[in-house]
Amino acid sequence: MGKGYTKEESGGIMKIKHQMTIFAILVSLGLLFLSGLTYRLLEELKSAHIQTIPYGVEAPESGPDRKGEAIPDMEEMKARISGVEETLFPVIFGILCLNGCLMFVLSRKVSDSLGRLSDLTGYIASGDFVSQADPVETRDEFGGLYENLLRIKTGLGRILQDVAALGTQVAGSAEELHVTSEQIAAGMKDQNRKEDFIATAIEEMNKTIQNVAHNASESFHAAEKMVEMAEQGNRKTGETIQSMDQVSKILHEVGDMGGSLSRRTQEIGKITKVIHDIVAETRILAFNAAIEAAHAGEQGRGFAVVADEVRKLSERTSKATQEIDRMIQEIQDETGDTVAAMCEGIEDVEQGTLKARESGDALQKIVESVTQVKDMIMQIARSTEEESQTSDEIARNAQDISQVSRETMKGSEMSLNACGELSALASELLHRLSVFQVKK
Repeated sequence: MGKGYTKEESGGIMKIKHQMTIFAILVSLGLLFLSGLTYRLLEELKSAHIQTIPYGVEAPESGPDRKGEAIPDMEEMKARISGVEETLFPVIFGILCLNGCLMFVLSRKVSDSLGRLSDLTGYIASGDFVSQADPVETRDEFGGLYENLLRIKTGLGRILQDVAALGTQVAGSAEELHVTSEQIAAGMKDQNRKEDFIATAIEEMNKTIQNVAHNASESFHAAEKMVEMAEQGNRKTGETIQSMDQVSKILHEVGDMGGSLSRRTQEIGKITKVIHDIVAETRILAFNAAIEAAHAGEQGRGFAVVADEVRKLSERTSKATQEIDRMIQEIQDETGDTVAAMCEGIEDVEQGTLKARESGDALQKIVESVTQVKDMIMQIARSTEEESQTSDEIARNAQDISQVSRETMKGSEMSLNACGELSALASELLHRLSVFQVKK
C-alpha cells in the first residue's frame, strides 16, 4: 500500500478481520442449524407418513383403470427419504464450503478495502496531504467510500493550503497592524501630551487675556483720567496764555512808560544843562561884579556883598544842578536798565507765550491722542473680552478634544492588545497548520 500500518491501525484491521471471521462462523452455524432443522423435519415427515398407512391394509392392485398411478409402500417411502437424506448432506456440505470460500473472498476483499481506507485515513489523520493515495479499484460501497475520502483528502489539502497561505497573510498583516497600532498608540500618547500642553497653554492664555482685559479696563479708566487732566492742563495753559498776554501788554505799557520817562529825564537833563550854563554865567557875572566892587572901593562894598551872595547862590545852584544831573543820570541808567529788562521780559513773555501756545497745541494733540488711545483701549477691552469668551470656548473644546484623545488612546491601546492577540492567534494557527503537509 506504500505505507506501513501503525499499531493502532493494525489492531483495527485485525479487529475487523476477526469480526468478519466470527460473522462467517455464525453464518456457517446458521446453515448447520438450518440443515439439522431440515433433517429433523424429514424424520418427522417420515414418521408421520408411516403412521398414516393403516396396519394390515394391503396395497391396491393395479388394473387397467390404475394405469400410471403408483401407490408407494413403506419401503419405497423409506428409500426416497433415505435418498433425500443422502442428497441433503452433500448439498449442505457444499453450501458450507461455498459459504466458507465466499466468506474468505469477502473477508479478503473487505480487508483490502479497509486497508486502503486505513491508509487514506492515516494520511488524513497524520496531516499528510502531499502523499498520493492509491486509485479506486472497485465500484462497490467501499470504492465509493474510498473515493469520497480521497475527495475529502484533496479538498482538505487545498483548504489547508489556502488556510496556511491566509494564515501567513494574516500573520504578516497582524504584525504590520501591530506595528502600525504601536505607532498610532505612540502618536496618540504624544498627541495627548501635546493636547494637555495646549490645554494648559490655552488656560494660561485665557488668564493672560483676562489680565489684559483687566489691565485694558484699568488703562481705559486711566486714559479717561489722562484726558480729563490733559483737558484741565489745556484749560490752564489757555489761562496761562491769557495771563501772559496780559503781562506782555502790561510790560509793553511799562516799556512805553519807561521810554517816556527816559525822554522826560533827557529833557530834564537838557534843562539842568541850561541851568548849569546859567550858573556858570552867573559865576562869571558875580566875579566881574566883585572886581568892579573892588575897583569902586567903599562905595562898591554893598555891590560886592550882593555879588558874593550871587556867587554863593550860583555855587549852591551848581551843586544842586550837579546833584540833579547825577540823579537824572542814575534815573536814566536805571530807566535804561529797566527798559532793557522789560524788553527782555517782553521777549521772554512773548517766547513764553509762544511756548505756552505750543504747549497748548501739544496738550490739545495729547488730548486728541489720549482720546484716540482711550477709544483704542476701549476697543482692545471689548476685543479682549470677546477673546476671553472665545478662549473659554477654546479651553472647553480643548478639554473635550483631550478627553476624546484619551478615549481614542484607550481604544488604540485596546486595538494594540487586540493586534497582539491576533498576531499570537495567527502564530498559533501557523504552528497548528505546520503539522499538515500541504506542499510538495
